[in-house]
Amino acid sequence: MATTKHIFKIGVIVSDGHRLLVVRKKDGRSFILPGGKPEAGENDLQTIAREIDEELGCAVEPRSVSYLATFTDTAADMVATEITLRVYSAKLIGEPEARSEIDTLAWFDAWRDSTDELAPSIRNQILPYLIKHKELENA
Repeated sequence: MATTKHIFKIGVIVSDGHRLLVVRKKDGRSFILPGGKPEAGENDLQTIAREIDEELGCAVEPRSVSYLATFTDTAADMVATEITLRVYSAKLIGEPEARSEIDTLAWFDAWRDSTDELAPSIRNQILPYLIKHKELENA
């Protein structure tokens, strides 16, 4: 029987009211949330600021950062791996662009776009949570 590996990351919800910003890593198949693993000694806000700068070339408005929830699901594009994501919403300062290990940015519309390419955690838990709590509105 295969052993399940577990990873922990901080995920960032960036929306324009009705669409969700998602990213795809180089060689990745699934769209995931911007964010990543905390480095030694970092708190969540420091992790968010560093990852958004590295991945999107933007800053985060510190007062806009708000904890939403923690989700655990199957990790995207990984075998026998579970992910726990502590998810925050935040507003960006600047225009996001794909940098570092990020290949593609997309604005996902939950009412019009297919969820097929989304990470399991987004498809199964995060989108329903965002819709239920009116973090995303139908345009």
